Amino acid sequence: EYSKLMLSQDSDVDAQTRATLESWLLEYRLRLYQDFEQREDEQEGLEEFQQARVLTMLKKNPKFVLRNHLAEKCIQKAEDGDYSMVDGLLTVLESPFDEHEDAPKEWSDVPPMSALDICVSCSS
Repeated sequence: EYSKLMLSQDSDVDAQTRATLESWLLEYRLRLYQDFEQREDEQEGLEEFQQARVLTMLKKNPKFVLRNHLAEKCIQKAEDGDYSMVDGLLTVLESPFDEHEDAPKEWSDVPPMSALDICVSCSS
């Protein structure tokens, strides 16, 4: 995703945003290097270290999160009498760390740019 963003000509990605991302990425790479150098098992190679790191992240970060644009779609469909998306999304969110290979890719993707315009209110 970072590579796509940095190659993007999108006017929404201004110079300040790019600079901030580049700075963050540099710090992140340094942290990865430090973590690798301080690993407990010195026999562990870079590939094994990376695999273990990814597995840890997968266990800590859910694949599925209720996002505003998905909730909005559920509401719109339910108002039309179609509760299939509500039922499906609820099922997936009950076990958000699982793969749910039958779930639409959109449910685990980064929200589209159009979703940035969605405003929600707790009082509505």
